[in-house]
Amino acid sequence: MGHEKTFRSEKAYAEFLRNNPVFQEYQILLPKSSMYLTFLREQINGKENSIPFLGAYVNDSMRITESDFLKAERTCPSRIINEIENLFAFDKDSISTAKTTPIDRYLLHVDERILSPHRAPSSPPIHLYFVYATGFGTIYDKLYKDIGKLAKEHPHELQLYLIGIDPIILKP
Repeated sequence: MGHEKTFRSEKAYAEFLRNNPVFQEYQILLPKSSMYLTFLREQINGKENSIPFLGAYVNDSMRITESDFLKAERTCPSRIINEIENLFAFDKDSISTAKTTPIDRYLLHVDERILSPHRAPSSPPIHLYFVYATGFGTIYDKLYKDIGKLAKEHPHELQLYLIGIDPIILKP
């Protein structure tokens, strides 16, 4: 694992993420400062979620049910990629989903400051959420890049989001 970097502000942190070539296909999100600890507790530390893949959604509160194959090892990059590739093999109307807490409850888009990605009429049907902390180092860079390539190949089907979870969010 890498070492955490320090940033003077949330804006500097967002610029670091936005300018990282690994994340060029991702929309950058940050937890709302008032929801940061709740987000970590409910979404990151929850039984259904893990780093680096938070999950796939068809709207802000309908999470795509994951396969047992992925559930057995949620941090394995090849299992994550396999899971996402398998989404293209199914009719989008037949994908199994489960209602969950709306993801936009916790997050802000760093540019627009408001997140409602699933409500746009031209929004792709599948939204993938990944998390990142500088402490990860480069361990998941290949995964992030491979997912970015998939999104480029399927621009009308996938929308990628990267959620920065470094504790800079707590600073005023």
